Amino acid sequence: MTLAEFYESIGGGYEDVSRRMRKDALIAKFVKKFTSDGNYGALLTALDRQDYEAAFHFIHTLKGIVSNLGFTCLWSAADRLTEELRPEEGKVIDAERIAAARKAMQEEYERVTAAILHYEREEEEKYKYGQQDIDRG
Repeated sequence: MTLAEFYESIGGGYEDVSRRMRKDALIAKFVKKFTSDGNYGALLTALDRQDYEAAFHFIHTLKGIVSNLGFTCLWSAADRLTEELRPEEGKVIDAERIAAARKAMQEEYERVTAAILHYEREEEEKYKYGQQDIDRG
């Protein structure tokens, strides 16, 4: 699986990321690091504790990361949750809407991280058998 194929599998924006980062090796490095980012776990913990201020901070940060990585579908789900949690004067927190947005975001997050793990396994197999792609420079 190429990096472009990975992005296609998740509905991501490979062309946009490629224009910004320019090297597939650099893109792949950050894609692989995504699964170890702590914002997602911290977000779930904050939501479980109903600490919506902290949850907003974590989802807003996560939304920025996925935007930079071109994970378009995950960005959309994260944006929905961000807006549900966005602090506004006079806003009443709607736990049901937050729960629905959380569920959608979790499903997309799990789909993207599964695709990343699949991509990593395929990359390891390429290197194992000497079939690695040539870096675009």
